[in-house]
Amino acid sequence: MNRAPAKPLGGLREIVDRYDGFVLDLWGTLHNGATPYPGVVACLEALRSAGKKCVLLSNAPRRAAAALPRIGEIGIAPHLYEALETSGEAAWHALTRRGRADADEPFLRDLGPRCYFQGPGRDRGMFEGIPVEEVPRIEDCDFILCSGLDRGEDLPTDYDSRLGEGVRRRQPMICINPDLLIHRVGTLEYCAGAIAQRYAELGGEVHQFGKPFPAVYRRTLAHFPGVDPARLLAVGDSLRTDIAGANAAGLDSLLLTEGIHVEELHDRDGGLAERLASASREYAAYPTWVAPQLVW
Repeated sequence: MNRAPAKPLGGLREIVDRYDGFVLDLWGTLHNGATPYPGVVACLEALRSAGKKCVLLSNAPRRAAAALPRIGEIGIAPHLYEALETSGEAAWHALTRRGRADADEPFLRDLGPRCYFQGPGRDRGMFEGIPVEEVPRIEDCDFILCSGLDRGEDLPTDYDSRLGEGVRRRQPMICINPDLLIHRVGTLEYCAGAIAQRYAELGGEVHQFGKPFPAVYRRTLAHFPGVDPARLLAVGDSLRTDIAGANAAGLDSLLLTEGIHVEELHDRDGGLAERLASASREYAAYPTWVAPQLVW
């Protein structure tokens, strides 16, 4: 892993010739949950005009087809990217082989079929087409599938009683969104990763799909056949997921500092390099480039 200090970047136009393809995070990178950030659509149009392939990579806890309409509603048109991969898509494909000797992950080979779902109802499409049975009580399940909190205003500790029951019964949790927090139009909300973190703190067994874990990168890189990974750039706002995942996959990366790390990294006094170096050590994640936002 290259741990050299990240190089400041004024816009992708400065480095576009170095790369053949771009792996782009969504929330915190392209949009704020409601609208694209200033300059993002123009940047995507410029990449398309330059003949560069863009694949979106999101920790959305639902299948890619279910997530696509919302991207268009936000204002990012389908012609601006090649494909979308999500943590939910990676998890769904893995769960289709649950209980089989050829399962993607060893823990899936002996996993029973009864699943307790932890998350909002909009994510229940994950159950379509996979050999599992949803059960209404955590006491009756073989494993927990976690896509998030029931309500946006909840805290992870609100679920301690429920989670404690799963820990006592040694039920593994599968988390399909490793993000801890998101900025929803300026308001912080907890994500499934925070529930998974709390479950682990209580002594539970956790398995995760999405950034920074390998399965979602295998699917994403398959959209770039014949392209040397050294010619791909991953762009995101999270050291813990976007940058750590890019490091593990052997990709160069661009960290955007006005996303999830805005309070930690905001360049108030010219000390960005020192703050970024400290945060990189904390998360064991080292970006190649750094910029405030994604612009051309």
